[in-house]
Amino acid sequence: MAFAIADIPLEKVNSLLPFFQKHVKQGGFIPQAPTLRQIYLPQVFENHLIQLKLLFENKPVAITMDETTDDCARSVVNTLFHFRTNTKLVSVDFLIQVNNATMGSTLLTILTKYNIPLSIPRLFLSDSAAYMKKCFREVLKPVMPQLIHAPCCAHILNLIG
Repeated sequence: MAFAIADIPLEKVNSLLPFFQKHVKQGGFIPQAPTLRQIYLPQVFENHLIQLKLLFENKPVAITMDETTDDCARSVVNTLFHFRTNTKLVSVDFLIQVNNATMGSTLLTILTKYNIPLSIPRLFLSDSAAYMKKCFREVLKPVMPQLIHAPCCAHILNLIG
């Protein structure tokens, strides 16, 4: 858990094992990186997910969604929730097809996963892409009439430039 929080690759454990064996009582029982990744990391992730759910459950979150491509040319959708001073990445989704329907469906699934009723999100932030505007207008607004769409100023300035 400490390595994950500190953003230290688990492979570093393998190079630290001689130090642990020499200076830590029972240091020889520390698992190597593959064991940590297979057995312990899923537990750490599950605990982190539970904490995120508790942080945002039933809260009037603001939502930020943006799509990009990874180095394999796959479409990646990042979704962030904002509530008061907390801003957290809550979902990373790989989509085969990106359009208004898939983006809306992805967001509705995430809201359900985090136990956020459709009646309480207030703000939807996205880029100014036509499919995102259509997602808001045709998918999100009909089921969340209180939702306001705010296109990202940085994306607008980029389009102007």
